[in-house]
Amino acid sequence: MNELAIGKVVKVFGLDGRVKIESFSGEFDHFLTLSSVMLRFGSETKSAEIETCEFHAGSIIARFKNCTTAEQAQHYVGWELWVERSKASPLKANEYYYGDLTGCNVMDGAACVGIVTGVLETAGGHLLEVQCGQTSKLVPFRNEFIGTVDIQEKKIELLAPWILE
Repeated sequence: MNELAIGKVVKVFGLDGRVKIESFSGEFDHFLTLSSVMLRFGSETKSAEIETCEFHAGSIIARFKNCTTAEQAQHYVGWELWVERSKASPLKANEYYYGDLTGCNVMDGAACVGIVTGVLETAGGHLLEVQCGQTSKLVPFRNEFIGTVDIQEKKIELLAPWILE
């Protein structure tokens, strides 16, 4: 997967066409280097040029080219911002993009016991949504439950297989 979702337009900011963007990673610096993004809303996609981007009170505030009113800006609310992987927030040690975890085989030793279909962010931490046959289970993405993560091999070691019972 060469493209990653980095944020979402959450609301209009002011009257001059600016929008407030929520960063999916919690990082902000990479937004300042962007000149264009791919916008996605469900199955719809469109490209957009970023005219201005700045920090304001802990938020990302941006204006897309030719967007000069609050009414025009409202059309962007709910759209996700997608960029090439190289333009996304850089990863630190033991950090992963959700898109890289999705599709990984969950392994109990040499046996595949499920496939990651999504990642949920909760107040208690991240949960892997794992499809096990006809059922879906949630596995905390924590050291007590998850061992080695090998993105290249698309394998995640499950340390506590009982959690899928």
